[in-house]
Amino acid sequence: MRTVSQVLLCLPVILTSFSHAAGIQVGRTRIIYDAGKKEVALPLVNKEKELPWLIQSWSDTGDGKTRGPFIVTPPLFRLDPQKEQSLRIAWNGTALPTDRESLFYMNVRTIPGTAKEDDDKNVLRLIYKNASEIVLASEGLARYAHRDLQEPAFCSSRRNVNGGQ
Repeated sequence: MRTVSQVLLCLPVILTSFSHAAGIQVGRTRIIYDAGKKEVALPLVNKEKELPWLIQSWSDTGDGKTRGPFIVTPPLFRLDPQKEQSLRIAWNGTALPTDRESLFYMNVRTIPGTAKEDDDKNVLRLIYKNASEIVLASEGLARYAHRDLQEPAFCSSRRNVNGGQ
């Protein structure tokens, strides 16, 4: 009985992993946006072999209500099977703090297509929403981070290793 209950508990996890094998693959989960750049690209791939997907994308501040300071193009489009398209994320120039990074979210909602033979059937369609972090680094911070990466220095003692300048 115990083995049966363990199998029944693991079955949804296993089936869920197979259902995500096809569908939309988002290129990354975290986007570092350097304020000095014009735009950043986020690749999307339709792994589905037969059906297209409808993609809707937008940025927000994390509360789900306030739009973020980014323009995402295209905001709504169809992604055909076995195709790839990149979302272009551009900062709209809104004034933000220059002494620290700012965190926003890039949202991608994917809506699956329907097959003609499923028109007369009751079929459950799931809409997925993926939220990726957008870290906006001001120009001053990006310059120092680049310099620090080029000149790492380490020193060691008997108990630990310290990194620094």
